[in-house]
Amino acid sequence: MKKLILILIAVILLIIVAFTVSKRSRQVTFQPERAVNNVIVNPYTGFAPPADGGPYTQPHSLVYANFTWRDLEPKKGHIDFAGIEKKYRLDYWKEKNIKLIFRVVMDTPGDKKHMDIPDWLYKEINEEGTWYDHKWGKGFSPNYSNKKLIAYHNNLIKKLAEQYNNDSEIAFIEIGSIGHWAEFHTLQQDGIYIPFPKLPVVETYVKQYIKYFDKKILLMRRPHQIAIDNKMGLFNDMFGKKPDTVDEFWKWVTKGYTFWLTNEKNPSMEGFWKYAPTGGEFAPTHYWEDYFSSAHFSNTMEQLELTHVSWLGPSSPADYPMNGEMQKRMNQFMNKMGYHFCLLNETHPESVTAGTTFRLSMEWENTGVAPFYFDWPLEISLADQKGEIVYKQQLKADIRKWLPGKHQISEDISLPTKLNSGKYNMLVTILDPATGKPGIQFEMAGRRDDGRYTLGEIMVK
Repeated sequence: MKKLILILIAVILLIIVAFTVSKRSRQVTFQPERAVNNVIVNPYTGFAPPADGGPYTQPHSLVYANFTWRDLEPKKGHIDFAGIEKKYRLDYWKEKNIKLIFRVVMDTPGDKKHMDIPDWLYKEINEEGTWYDHKWGKGFSPNYSNKKLIAYHNNLIKKLAEQYNNDSEIAFIEIGSIGHWAEFHTLQQDGIYIPFPKLPVVETYVKQYIKYFDKKILLMRRPHQIAIDNKMGLFNDMFGKKPDTVDEFWKWVTKGYTFWLTNEKNPSMEGFWKYAPTGGEFAPTHYWEDYFSSAHFSNTMEQLELTHVSWLGPSSPADYPMNGEMQKRMNQFMNKMGYHFCLLNETHPESVTAGTTFRLSMEWENTGVAPFYFDWPLEISLADQKGEIVYKQQLKADIRKWLPGKHQISEDISLPTKLNSGKYNMLVTILDPATGKPGIQFEMAGRRDDGRYTLGEIMVK
């Protein structure tokens, strides 16, 4: 009889234990509602219209500026930061949380004879260079191999970096300086021959950017070994034109190329977009129908997906009238460019105990064509029934690795011991380290006023 009683007690205990374990391990899966009704404007991606213009009709988080050396250093040794920042309205864009991309330029072809380097520098380099008059425009191309020019350029980049290397308002820097429009080429046609420097000289200029702008993501116009070695991005200033983008730019990226002006071989940079962006601008056009009409749009989207573009400007349709005939296709384009994050599902225990750890699993999808290139933390938090946040924890997930496609993460959440019992809403966000606040919008419903997104409920005992 005693034996039977002991067996019954053991069975009851097993049932209680099993029930308790079952209750503790019961999981809740939350699936957010997808929300892509409008264009989602996020940092470091999208259109980048001219910084000296605006406001613009289309949404954007970036602007672009070409800094001519003539504007930057009108007097030898004095960088006119006040003048350049006024011209490109940096305070105005900062108020709107819009970041700047810039390129240093020594030679932009124009309608009139002019120089884009300062007069004092022209004298210092003994006027070495070429005045030209071509269908592209008129201007002066300095001798880029001039040792004084290289030395003064080093000083210029150093001073620019002292001002902007740690400035979170500067998004990206295009390595320019050399060539017409600072695009690393010079005229050698139509009876005009302007020498272009060999790689050792080119790399001297590039190394100055690398040395001083060590906190910024840098981009070059075409693939180079020095760009590979320093994990740079690339910019394509002829986006939209298939011969220039697919048959030229992307072939450079995937196959390498021999530079036509110097007969030097340069390597491919296949896969560079996984760690640094593709930027650039639309090829010149008088009609945005060239890219966004129903007849041409599929070609534009193919180029976007092929080259993994994150941003385009200054040439972009940022001033296209809102809700115009092509707006729907523009929205589709903008909602594919760069990164676009959506939480597909999130799983956590139905109830947990304060002071313990529980496992959180999430499945994310990047529906864009490129990753996010900055080390911003993913944060989980708990909000009480009044909506007040009572606990926050940054996760270990590295969102820079979220290439286009789906991504699973699973991490332990450690609750404080003094957390009151009750029902809480779980929240998720990606924080901007410069502000400590939510910085990225997701393609999902549930966004609160503070920028965090509401997930499923959890009971704390």
